[in-house]
Amino acid sequence: MSSRPLGVTVLAILYIIFSVLQLFGGLAMIFFGALMMSMFGFPGMGQGMAGLGFLVGWFSLISIVFIVLGIIGLAIGFGLLAGKEWARILAIIFGLFNIFFGLLSIMSGGLLSLVFGVLVVWYLLQPHVKSFFVEGL
Repeated sequence: MSSRPLGVTVLAILYIIFSVLQLFGGLAMIFFGALMMSMFGFPGMGQGMAGLGFLVGWFSLISIVFIVLGIIGLAIGFGLLAGKEWARILAIIFGLFNIFFGLLSIMSGGLLSLVFGVLVVWYLLQPHVKSFFVEGL
């Protein structure tokens, strides 16, 4: 097997770092939702906080999505380091999602997501990078 391209190593490390941050973000949202319920969600509160349960439910749902995506991102990062083709394919798919959502949010600061997605997809489709993963199966 040929040596791992430097760009693959950098991309894998970025995936691992951002996935750990995403996991912490998901866990923090669960904690924040529980904290809100314990602070404001006691019986006899009245109608003023009726939307609190809805808000906590959304926090829970979003935190689960963050945690699942963080776990998938960690798998991609370690898979890229190991030269696994499935990790390259998942990274390309995630890059395409970044492009899509970057285009949707270009007016509100989605440019970084768009550029990152384009660079990831372009780089992982380069012949020398592709050959590393084909050999790394």
